[in-house]
Amino acid sequence: MLKIVFFCLFVFLSAAWLTAEPTSSLERFHVCTVASYKAANLDKLLKSCEKNRIDLEIIGLGLPYSGNGTKLIRMTEYLKSLDDDDIVMFVDAFDVIIVADKQTILEKFLNMNIPFLMSAEKNCYPERLLNRYPPRENTFNYINTGSYIGYVKNLKAWLKNIPQINPKISDQLQVSTHYLNGHVFFDLDYNCELFLPLYQVEDHEIAIDDENTIVHCLTTNSMPYVIHANGMSFRILDIIYQKLIAK
Repeated sequence: MLKIVFFCLFVFLSAAWLTAEPTSSLERFHVCTVASYKAANLDKLLKSCEKNRIDLEIIGLGLPYSGNGTKLIRMTEYLKSLDDDDIVMFVDAFDVIIVADKQTILEKFLNMNIPFLMSAEKNCYPERLLNRYPPRENTFNYINTGSYIGYVKNLKAWLKNIPQINPKISDQLQVSTHYLNGHVFFDLDYNCELFLPLYQVEDHEIAIDDENTIVHCLTTNSMPYVIHANGMSFRILDIIYQKLIAK
């Protein structure tokens, strides 16, 4: 009888731990952006986060912003307050919307079983780096620093390794140069599993499932959750926003 009681207690505690684990993981998953001021496009990001029950942390409001390299400096400071085993997803502030909730995003990232994932886009910016990238068969071949996700310890190590971050110089130039010099701290999201930069993406490459709130990237046969109008490619982003967020 006593063995049965202990067995039942073990089963109960195990079930409780498994049930609590996702909540605990979600509490250690942070979604953030860097912005020195508020604007309409930031409101769109906030609205998409609100719809998907995401608490977006805005870093740097009211602080000086010298250039896009400032994002790297703000992130370096922000990460100091987090545990190394936490997970952070960064997105750009003024040209991004999110179309899934935190648990859906986190589960996909964890299932990928990689420590740090960086967005990849069709276009190489700055263009002068084009010939430094190895040839690949993917459509989305090039670093896009507007969205990434990873464990805090990996993000810290990456940022610490970038020499003399300059707030006035493009973050994409600094990160891409560092990567192409052989400092490979992250995997690139070649298949747009999580991130979809829209620059040079055509209408026929996108399908929007209004009923299930899903964006399909037909080129990569994927369902990305972070949609980025990089290079001022707002037309498709605005269509997605109106169909999935504003409705």
